[in-house]
Amino acid sequence: MTATNASSQPASPRRNTSRLQTCLPGTLTTMFGSEDILLFDLSLTGAKIGLSEKRKVEETLRTGIDAVLAWEGHETFGQLMWVAKDSVGIEFEQNIGTRALMATRAQHDEMVANGGLETYSEHLSEDAAKGWANGGVRI
Repeated sequence: MTATNASSQPASPRRNTSRLQTCLPGTLTTMFGSEDILLFDLSLTGAKIGLSEKRKVEETLRTGIDAVLAWEGHETFGQLMWVAKDSVGIEFEQNIGTRALMATRAQHDEMVANGGLETYSEHLSEDAAKGWANGGVRI
């Protein structure tokens, strides 16, 4: 289920890989704290991350901040390349490799086969899950 991101978000000038669209729970950690997130899309070199409307570190997220993205048993370091009200883009310091990308695809497919995000809601804050379900976070 690979697809090119047709989002209106600013793109990194180095983006040249296709993106796997998904909606898996994860965590974004910066020097300001950690937040529950939804991983909207993933490539070998970066990702689009959905944020809860009531996040704790709202005022501190900005372009250029170092961050650690963790999802479904994977973790990688990178830098925020763009920041919007409900999402951020991260460029990874190192390519995550095709194994991580394919494992993420399998995890996404399993989530969909088992009923979607609702079965994973225990991994998300209540606000993030409600925001996603009510359209508060764009996909």
